Amino acid sequence: MQPDRLNNLDLVAAVVLALFMVPLVLVTSGPFSIAAGITFALVLPGYTLLAALFPRRQDLPALERFVLSLGLSLAALPLVGVVVSFSPWGIRLLPIVLLMTLVIVVSAGFGFYRRHRLAIESDWTIRLPSSKLLLLKEWRGQSRPEQAQQALFVLAGLGLLVTLLYVMVTPKITETFTEFYILGDTGKMDGYPGLLIPGRAANVTLGLINQEHTSMVYRIEVRIGDEPVAAIGPVELLPEQRWQREVEFRPTRPGTHQRVDFLLYRDQSNEPYRSLHLWIDVG
Repeated sequence: MQPDRLNNLDLVAAVVLALFMVPLVLVTSGPFSIAAGITFALVLPGYTLLAALFPRRQDLPALERFVLSLGLSLAALPLVGVVVSFSPWGIRLLPIVLLMTLVIVVSAGFGFYRRHRLAIESDWTIRLPSSKLLLLKEWRGQSRPEQAQQALFVLAGLGLLVTLLYVMVTPKITETFTEFYILGDTGKMDGYPGLLIPGRAANVTLGLINQEHTSMVYRIEVRIGDEPVAAIGPVELLPEQRWQREVEFRPTRPGTHQRVDFLLYRDQSNEPYRSLHLWIDVG
């Protein structure tokens, strides 16, 4: 082994780094998880695949090799998603991470095998020049058009990384709404009261889920026709918080096809924000 060369250290480092990042991606959250996820999904698969496909140093310039690693990783990621979607586990984080790890390990092993079949001077691997960095030597040894082309590759790769990092870090503000629902005596959206007796209580279960991305205060009013028969609230919910409660109402007047309205108000508004209704016969 030449003293200025670390033979296949890049592939060994890629496999070790992938195995180290698996728990970071699966368990942790925050900036470390984001950085690990970007490296794991957008750098390592493409780099090891390029090492297997193009083992010779002259196949690809160094800068293009690193930038193309991003593009090949982006191409491999949806293919992994398709394969996982046909598995018994479905599209979940754990099987995707495990399959990506397998891709990295297998392609790194194949790249290691192909490199060792080449002469030591012709295969691509990490080298440590004694005086100047390899990338700088390659850059200065190329023509102006080649330098411009590689500069565009590098800028495109950096732009892609910055864009992906911005998308992953920036909070995703989706449509704001409140889920408002009624459940019957079975705990599902059926089995609602239909035939009632005047003065006898009927029960349903009302539920709320706050999807407004901010804390909200609600109140609920139950009406039969124009007559208020029950009131609930105030109910304060944090973002993504669920509230569910059994509500009782009593019809007082006989009649068929009477409408029971459940009116949801938010904050201090006097106008209903959501409304649901049932039809009952009181005899």
